[in-house]
Amino acid sequence: MAQAQQPLTPEEVSALFPAATPRSNIARYWPYISSALAEESIGDRAMALLALATIRAESEGFEPIDEHPSAWNTAPGGHPYGFYDERRDLGNLGSGDGEAFRGRGFVQLTGRDNYARYGEQIGVDLLKRPDLANEPEVAAHLLA
Repeated sequence: MAQAQQPLTPEEVSALFPAATPRSNIARYWPYISSALAEESIGDRAMALLALATIRAESEGFEPIDEHPSAWNTAPGGHPYGFYDERRDLGNLGSGDGEAFRGRGFVQLTGRDNYARYGEQIGVDLLKRPDLANEPEVAAHLLA
C-alpha cells in the first residue's frame, strides 16, 4: 500500500521561487492553495508541483493578480484590454468584455466563457463579480 505524502511546507515552496518573490506571499497564500488542491483530490506532491509551476509562470509574485495592460491585449492608444473584446474563442461578446474578463488570479483566468465555466464549477458567480477571481480562496480553487 502506498504511503500518503505530506503536503509541501511553505519553506519547501519558497525554495522553488526566486529570491524576489516575497516569502510573506507564500506564507499567506500557500495554505489556500494546498487546501483547494486537497479538496479537489489532487493534493499529491506531483500536482502541487504542477500548480506551483503554473503560479511561477503566471503570477511569479505568488499572489493572485490582475493582468496588466500590454501590447498583447491593448492597442496603442486603445482602451485597456480592447484586443480581448471581440475574442469569440474566449466567449467575449464585445466592448467592455476584454476589461471585465481580463486575466486574474493565480492562473490568469481570461474570457467570459472561462469565468462562466469555472465559476460555476466552484460555485461562484464570476460573471456578475469577475473581481472575485482574485480573492485568495477563489483564486486557489480556480487554480485547482
